[in-house]
Amino acid sequence: MDVLIMNKDVEEALAISPIVRFTLIIINMFFISFGLFFNICVLVSGVKKVMNLDKVTQLFIVSIAFTDVIIIIVSFCPMTLTLIANRWILGPGICYTSAHFFQKVPFIYEMMLITTISCYRLWMLKKPQVARQKIQTRSVVAFMTSLLIIAFCPSIVSIAINNYVLFDPETLNCVIKNHDAELFQAYSLTLVFMFLVIPIIIVVVANISMLYVVIKFNFKSGKIPNKTTIITILCVCWAFIISYFPVLIGLALRSTQYHLPPWYNILFNQINSIDVVANPFIYTLTNSNFRRFLRKKICQSEGNSTIAARDGKLTLKPRDMSNSNRKASYVLEDSLPKAIVMRQSLV
Repeated sequence: MDVLIMNKDVEEALAISPIVRFTLIIINMFFISFGLFFNICVLVSGVKKVMNLDKVTQLFIVSIAFTDVIIIIVSFCPMTLTLIANRWILGPGICYTSAHFFQKVPFIYEMMLITTISCYRLWMLKKPQVARQKIQTRSVVAFMTSLLIIAFCPSIVSIAINNYVLFDPETLNCVIKNHDAELFQAYSLTLVFMFLVIPIIIVVVANISMLYVVIKFNFKSGKIPNKTTIITILCVCWAFIISYFPVLIGLALRSTQYHLPPWYNILFNQINSIDVVANPFIYTLTNSNFRRFLRKKICQSEGNSTIAARDGKLTLKPRDMSNSNRKASYVLEDSLPKAIVMRQSLV
């Protein structure tokens, strides 16, 4: 296990002041707490089938939320600890595992999941009956398992070509290096092209195609396109582009041995954090059932009782929860063909 830990302080490497470092710690803590809470809510809502989605879409959404939770724990938490301690304190073993597995497997797996569900929703929109007949839950589980195996392949290749691990305080992460510059460049560019460039193109094209199908159908039927559907598709595209395009640029430049300025490394890490909170935000914005579920969970977290003052003393009164038990109804969007079960939430 070849691991090199640089003793250079984070503040010195990034050329930042203690105030800026403290600000970055606060921002990271916000993303960690916000991301964990809302993605766990997505997991619970998926298990309880709150969002009224078909089984396949529900399975994809739960898998993406679970992957986001793993990314927060194994990637953003060590980064925040590094900022707090101003250096790497988790030891060479965690550094080696993080560089080879934690920073690759969850991101690659989630990228392939998002690409798959975009293609699936486009297929459901164009040929719903064929899609329902051919796609079964067992086949989806088997396909997701194969995606997970594929996500481990780059890590296995990285270990096989004798890459060494270096903690780079400028990136706040343990990164992979190789003494053979040409071999490392070829390896990095292959990963970027296979698991970043191609998925970005597929996801953007699939969502634009969905938008075109929805608008075309509405114009033919003489209806005004549903705003929720259009907003959802646009949010998916922009959230995906904003959170991954800077990553694409950074990885491409790093693979060519270009030294990125310290400010770009800070921006790189913060923009990359958007991905773990993007999906819950889209669900909250576009799915009324998930909003009701989220509102109920937030109210429960504040306590199941209200405090009232009486005779100068504090007494507890049980909260009226009659409205919260009301069953949420789901209305099919008028902008889509009735034969298509197109839900209000897309990934």
